[in-house]
Parts: sequence; structure tokens; C-alpha cells
Amino acid sequence: MPPEELEKFLDELIEKHSAAILSAIAIVQARAITQLDTIEVRQDGNIVGPSKALPQAKAASKAIQQDLSGRMQSKYNAAIRDLSKIDRAIRHIYGQRINNTNANALIAASKTVFDDYNSITLDTSNRLNKAIIDYSVAGLSREELKTQVRGILTGDDDVRGVPMNVRAEQFTQDSIMRYHNRANMLVADQAGIKKFKYYGNVMATTRPFCAGHAGDVKTRDEWEQIGQNQTWKGKSSSNIFVDTGGYNCRHFLTPYFD
Repeated sequence: MPPEELEKFLDELIEKHSAAILSAIAIVQARAITQLDTIEVRQDGNIVGPSKALPQAKAASKAIQQDLSGRMQSKYNAAIRDLSKIDRAIRHIYGQRINNTNANALIAASKTVFDDYNSITLDTSNRLNKAIIDYSVAGLSREELKTQVRGILTGDDDVRGVPMNVRAEQFTQDSIMRYHNRANMLVADQAGIKKFKYYGNVMATTRPFCAGHAGDVKTRDEWEQIGQNQTWKGKSSSNIFVDTGGYNCRHFLTPYFD
């Protein structure tokens, strides 16, 4: 598989799972807004007193959290299963199998991805629960509570914090690219590859670091020195072989065969 085909394959994998996860969040949001209508309001639209509203709020919050957890876990599981396709693509590039030690390392990496996905869901669940309970205890507007819930899940100018859909979409891209990069380096080490090419398209949104290095061929030591010693906007770590340009980067270091 040449680099251009691998790039297309990774892009399609990212778009597939990003779309599935964003769709799931949108469904959770629609169902959550409906669920909030079970919390009673007075004629002015404010939630009734806590003695009556709090049990309703707790029940609504529990239903919303269960829906969120179930739907997201299903989408996360699908994304994790597809990581094995990356393994197969890399085996094809290098023309060799991944040894048992490296296979175990990749299994551990996929479990880490799942744990990180779950942390996004848990944080969102906690934010939703707090908003629902706080608004109900205080007897605030149910419509304003709905705005808070939309803001937490898909964003709203009046709600502070990064919404779940933004975090989940970025994490999906970054986790797929980082998994590929880890697998790539494990097999490169196994195959004894010493030179790598910085590969990927250059677009208007490409960060200057990536645009400046696209197409460059350097030894592993040279790339490592760049990652450790240079700084640039969007850099996420000093390990350029795992994080390449940083957050939201789809470039990768592909083996260069002389």
C-alpha cells in the first residue's frame, strides 16, 4: 500500500467514526431535550419546587446518562475494532507480520484509547447531571436548562466549556492517527527502517511546521531531534513519531526505502 493509499484509508476511517460518533451525540441530545419535558414547570416556565421537581430531575438525569453511555460505548467499540485494519495496512506496507511482543503493545494501546473515550463520556455525564440538578433545585427556567444541555453536548454561545462533540471528534482523529503512528514505529523497528518521510497533503489549514516539512526525508535520529528541540503552534508532545505535527494532524512519518 503506497503512502497516498494509506492516507486515503486513514482519512476514510477518521471520517467514518467521527460521523458515527457525532450522529450518536445528536441523537442523545434530541432524546435528552424530550426527557427534560418530564420535569414539571410553573406557568412562567420555571421548574416547580424541589420537593416535586428533584425526583423528576434525578429520573430524567439517570435516563439521559444511561442513553449517553450506551450509545457512545457502542460507537467507541466500533472504532476500537477498526484499529485492527490499521495493523493489516501496516503489515502490507512492510511486507511482514507484527511479532507477538508488538501485537501485545498494540492491544494495550487500543485499551488506552477506549479508556480515554470513556473519560470524555463520564465528564459529559457529570456536567449534564450537575446542570439538571442545579436548575431543578434552584427552580430556574426549563428552557434555559435545555440550552445548557445542548451546550454541553453540541455547543452553544451561552454555555461555557468545550462541548462533547468537539472533544469526541478531535479525539477520534487523534487516537486513530496516534494508533497508526505507534503501530508504524513498532514494525519499523522490527524491520530495521532508519529513514522516514514526512507525508501528507498541504492545505490552507495546514500548520506551518507540517507545510515546512512535508516531503522531507530524514533519519530517525534527525526526526527525533526535531521533535525534542523545536517548538511550534499545536505541538502536543516531543514524540514526533507518535504525534507528528500535534493536535488534529493527519500527517505521518512513512518508511523511506532507499
